[in-house]
Amino acid sequence: MIAAEDAIRRVRARIENTKSIHRGGVVSRVVGLTVESHGPQASVGDVCLIRTSGGSGDVVAAEVVGFREGVTILMPVGDTTGVTPGDAVIATGKPLETPVGWELLGRI
Repeated sequence: MIAAEDAIRRVRARIENTKSIHRGGVVSRVVGLTVESHGPQASVGDVCLIRTSGGSGDVVAAEVVGFREGVTILMPVGDTTGVTPGDAVIATGKPLETPVGWELLGRI
């Protein structure tokens, strides 16, 4: 019984220390208000996170708005200061959402 519990504990530790697979890409250029990237595999409306390569390590959220010739076109939600070609782009697989409550009902 103790051997089985020890094996389960080792498997859990291994799972927790395993890096999961993520869908990623790389910024190829910034044009006007849009960011173009090679990858990630995502759908229109999905949110991606752009990790800036500067020392600050900031993350900029961006929505996938289209595709052109194998390039993913992203519209950043926030400030793009620090976004440069080569920055990592990670797909979340989720759409942009804003939490709301009953207090908002009838106010928009």
